[in-house]
Amino acid sequence: MSLLAPLLLRADETEILGSPSDEIRLLPDGSAKDAQSLCLIRTTLSAGSDGPPPHCHRRAPEGFLMLDGRLDVLVDDDVRELRAGDLLVVPTGVPHAFATPVGSGAEFLF
Repeated sequence: MSLLAPLLLRADETEILGSPSDEIRLLPDGSAKDAQSLCLIRTTLSAGSDGPPPHCHRRAPEGFLMLDGRLDVLVDDDVRELRAGDLLVVPTGVPHAFATPVGSGAEFLF
């Protein structure tokens, strides 16, 4: 028997940052004991939107799961174009940034 209960987070219980066209929806953020330190963010960006500047994570890799649209992700010195259904995992310590191209918005989990 597991010591931790499953976590069910309803859509109307999530925290939303930004506007409807550039929405960041915080799913489990690692603070809930039952989430086992999982951080999952659902994001919707309009066409031509910039994400954060180049940065890296020292404790964990970062994954991008594309739900819809296109996303350009800078990984070190290479730009990778992600499309619906693509999964990209950026290793710990690798600089990265992301933005949507001018002609397409994006909806993704990271």
